[in-house]
Amino acid sequence: MSILRLLSIPALPALGLSGFLIGVSELRASEEAGRTLAEILALAGEGLSPWPALSPDVRRAQMDLCLRLPDNPVAQVSPTTAVDALSDVCHSRAGAILADTPTGGAALAVLAVLGGAEDLARSQKAAPFEGWLAGHRFAAAQRLAGSPVYAGVGADAALLISLGRAEDVAPAYLASHALRESLAPALGLMPEADKRRFLKATEAAGGRLDGL
Repeated sequence: MSILRLLSIPALPALGLSGFLIGVSELRASEEAGRTLAEILALAGEGLSPWPALSPDVRRAQMDLCLRLPDNPVAQVSPTTAVDALSDVCHSRAGAILADTPTGGAALAVLAVLGGAEDLARSQKAAPFEGWLAGHRFAAAQRLAGSPVYAGVGADAALLISLGRAEDVAPAYLASHALRESLAPALGLMPEADKRRFLKATEAAGGRLDGL
């Protein structure tokens, strides 16, 4: 019997157990993906796995659920403890995905939606030119009223305006003095066509621009 075979024999039971546990974890993840948000929230306090599924389809479903969590009507009327527990699971799963794939779009979006200024800045730095992510980040920044504005928020706003979404930026610009100060440098560097687009959106929102 070869030395290689002798060395590998003790590892076989461990490998079998590892495979079994992975299989159980994937089965649970698949079952979770088929549940409603209300059912998942009911399980959140009992300890959902903090790890993402291995299956790309199930993983995508997990991230999609997390992205819809903040504005979901079911979550808004559910116990705060359950929503917070699921948010923590979402954050952990997104972080695990990004540890392997630093530019994973859906996971970055989850951090943008659920995270604070630091996570928003991380998302913006890793994916500065993806408009759908910029939209999630900018919306999340508005929910974090009173918190420090994330680095890159001006670039996100300028990107949204260039993509024809000036109406998403204008109300937030008018509502927050801190946000206006943070956006001003990036907006001032926009092409003239984008400035005109933003001016029109701002006037439609009932405000005006100064010094852009």
